[in-house]
Amino acid sequence: MRILRTVSPISIFFAAAIFVAAAPLASAVTVNVSSPSSSSVSTSFVLQANASSGHPITGWSVYVDGNKVWGTPGPTGSISPTINVSSGSHTVHVTAWDSSGASGSKEFGIQASGSTSSNPSPGSSSDTGGSLPSVPSNATVFSNIDNNSFNACSSGCAGGHSTTNFWQAGWQGSPSLDGSSREFFNGGNAWANVLWYKEWSGYSSASHYLWDFYVRLDSGVSDLHSAEFDVYAAKGGWELMAGSQCSFGNNRWDVWNQASGSWVATSIPCPRWSSGSWHHIQWYVTRPSYNQYKYVTLVVDGKAYSVNKTFYGEHNGWGDKVGQQFQLDLGPNGADTHEWIDKVKLSVW
Repeated sequence: MRILRTVSPISIFFAAAIFVAAAPLASAVTVNVSSPSSSSVSTSFVLQANASSGHPITGWSVYVDGNKVWGTPGPTGSISPTINVSSGSHTVHVTAWDSSGASGSKEFGIQASGSTSSNPSPGSSSDTGGSLPSVPSNATVFSNIDNNSFNACSSGCAGGHSTTNFWQAGWQGSPSLDGSSREFFNGGNAWANVLWYKEWSGYSSASHYLWDFYVRLDSGVSDLHSAEFDVYAAKGGWELMAGSQCSFGNNRWDVWNQASGSWVATSIPCPRWSSGSWHHIQWYVTRPSYNQYKYVTLVVDGKAYSVNKTFYGEHNGWGDKVGQQFQLDLGPNGADTHEWIDKVKLSVW
């Protein structure tokens, strides 16, 4: 069992060394679209595309006018999804990436006609099964969080065994989805845990939290006990830690009960991920009262799971804030593990 940090990050003075070494260039991915063969389409059309590379194709994303409408973690070299759009002109952007982290894209314009279907947008049913809310215009949105340096610690904050062999490196061009991912490394011994976190003071009036990010692990995932992903808030001295972990040792997702200081198993499956594959994680959490938090929905690679678990927080005197954190918990062999995060976004309102 792993334990989340319960001390204020203000009291944590240990910072990881940051190495910003240039990553080797990956081979290009070539994307070809065979259908639609012309710019004139109906409001519901089949998109047929294939990709080639020197490495296996591991994932695809399709965007319409900048909004993601379809995606799969793969692996597959070709796709044929049905895309729904509204009548009128649109720009379609198709991206594929391979196991090395390289990506390629194809963009084209269409003119759709016919009966109007629902126009997909972030958080709509076409993207997540209808289980995530639309972000209101008055929300505060922290975008591309992975482009910021994170605080980091192991001893006294991450549970398990501590280590000093960890670091982070920002602005990694490969592997990356948008050209700049952040890399975390845990090279400790067996059961060594390392935590990286980023937070912002204030925002105590917020009661809705939508966290959206992509994550990828290397071959160390074969020994990793769990990958932890947490979004948290504090109000009036109450810490509300909505922690979650993909527990590879148990093949399931767990959520954190702050009041009892323990993990709670869910029925949501989380089989051990393959090395070199990007996974899209979305968490929607609310604050029903000043000292409670509720896990509402988890979306993993486009599949939505209803969680609906409410827990009490812990009164520890934290100042008002919001934040998010990533943690790597090594397994019994202590295999070196690299994790990349990309397109990290937190919306609060």
